[in-house]
Amino acid sequence: MTDRKRAALARLMLFTGAILWGSSYFVLKNTLDEVPLFLLLSIRFFFAGLILLAVRAPYLRRLNRRCLGTGALTGEAVSGHHSEGRYYLTNNRAEVAYYRRRADALLENAKPLMEIYRADGASRLNAFLLADSRTPGRRRCVLSAPPLYTADPAFLTAVLQRHDVPAPDQERILTHAKGCREQAETILRDNEMVLALPRLTEEAFERYPMSLPLSGSFYERDIPYTYQEYLEHVDQTEQFAAVHPRCHLELTADSTFRNLQIVMHEGRWAMVSKEKSPAIHFVIRHAKLRSAIESFEPPLVEE
Repeated sequence: MTDRKRAALARLMLFTGAILWGSSYFVLKNTLDEVPLFLLLSIRFFFAGLILLAVRAPYLRRLNRRCLGTGALTGEAVSGHHSEGRYYLTNNRAEVAYYRRRADALLENAKPLMEIYRADGASRLNAFLLADSRTPGRRRCVLSAPPLYTADPAFLTAVLQRHDVPAPDQERILTHAKGCREQAETILRDNEMVLALPRLTEEAFERYPMSLPLSGSFYERDIPYTYQEYLEHVDQTEQFAAVHPRCHLELTADSTFRNLQIVMHEGRWAMVSKEKSPAIHFVIRHAKLRSAIESFEPPLVEE
């Protein structure tokens, strides 16, 4: 390939990259209504890295022992203590082997950015939440709909029957709701819990209809409320908070999210859940990402 052709190819690739990158902002504008910024960026750059790895794979095969063994560069510096960091450059095989073992040990003990639960991981998610309910710490929930565990079983049964949900599925959902209520009451024995959820006007509800929050049960259908059912569930949530002194209810002026629930065990993890079927849950432990989610404050209703 001549230099002229290489230059033309480079310009074409640069132009294509600019078009793809710029056009993505139209998609991002709508996506940010349902997906938190840091979660979206994490997913975006993760898949970008995979694509780059696939594109550059032929170059990786050219590496040999001589290339890998000629040097090892490692650095360690903690935020705020960069002047105390140490950096090494070596071509000594023993030292290269040492740093390779050290890197393997770090990777073995590293935690993933997030844990992802889909329907096939329902039992693992439920086991995690059950064990966590016995762990001390303040909980905070930013919800798009009232939590399932505050619904009266008779009310929940009536909503499910109105949608002709089969009896076995009704039993499954009711059992899940009962388990969630038991977990919430276990937490509230000794810990504070904040529930932030919307109380919509009928006009707002008609624009953005809500459904029962069934993501925890991984039910395959969305079960929408009527407006009266929605208000009744909000009232039942207020009653739940009234009989549990450590439960604090915050009513927001509008739905902060249309299709998400965020549950936080402050200082430990944050779970972002997509409510509409198919449900998916992201449990985030990374300190900075978790802190960014914890610092989010939905607008409150002005009395």
